[in-house]
Amino acid sequence: MIANKKLFGLGFGMLLSFFVVLVLLFLPVWKGGTENGLDAIDDLFNRVSKYSSNFMEKMTEEAHAEMGVPTSFTTGPVGESDESDQGVRLAQAQRIAELFRKAGATVSVDKTKVKVEGDLGKIMAAAVADSEIAFENQEGALRKKYGYPAEDKQADQHVLYDWYMGIDNAQKDLTVQQEFDQSKTLMELNERAVEPAYNYYGIEAASPKSEWFALVLANIGYVLYTVWYGFALLFMFEGWGLKLEH
Repeated sequence: MIANKKLFGLGFGMLLSFFVVLVLLFLPVWKGGTENGLDAIDDLFNRVSKYSSNFMEKMTEEAHAEMGVPTSFTTGPVGESDESDQGVRLAQAQRIAELFRKAGATVSVDKTKVKVEGDLGKIMAAAVADSEIAFENQEGALRKKYGYPAEDKQADQHVLYDWYMGIDNAQKDLTVQQEFDQSKTLMELNERAVEPAYNYYGIEAASPKSEWFALVLANIGYVLYTVWYGFALLFMFEGWGLKLEH
C-alpha cells in the first residue's frame, strides 16, 4: 500500500519528466538534425578545452632552444610484440623514417627499426610545425606535404599518428640510453603538440569568455537534472512508506 499518494505521485511525475528530458537529449534536433543534445554539449566542451590546449607557440620556443643539440635514437612503429600485420608495420616504419628525413635527420631503416641521427631542435620544430597545421584544421595540408592520395581524407591524422609513434618510441630509446633530458623533452613534445593536434583535429576552438553563457547553462542544468532525479526517487520511496530508521 502507498502511504502518501500525493507525495508518491509527485515523485513519480518528477521521475517521468526526467526520462522525457533524457529522451529529448538523444533526439537529433541540433545542427539541422545531425546532432543530439549530448553531441552538442560534448562539442561545446571540446571547443573550449581546445582553446586551453594550444601550446604550439611554447613548443616552438622549446624547439628553437634545442637547436644544435645532437641526438641519436632508434624508433619505429608499434613494438615487436604487437600482433598487428607485419606489412602494415613495415609501411609505417617507412613513413616514420620519411618524417625524420624531412626534419633534416640522417635515417636508416632495417625492417621496422628506424635509426635516426640529427638535430633535436630541427626534429622538434618539424613535429610542431605539422602539429600546428593540423591544430588549425588546415585540411589536406599534411596530405599534400607527404604525398598521400587525394582520396585519403584521414591522411592528416595518419601523419600525426606516425609522428606520435616515432616520438614515443624515440623517447623510450633515449630513456634506455639514459638521455633523460632529451627523453623528457620528446615526451612533452608529444603531450603538448602532437596529441592535442590529433585529438582536436576538425574542432574549432572557442574561448571560455565567448561561450560563458552556454557553459554556465550546461553546468547548472547538469546539477539540477541530477538533483531532480534524486528527489524524484526520494519522494516516491517516502510516499510508498519506505523509511530509514535506527
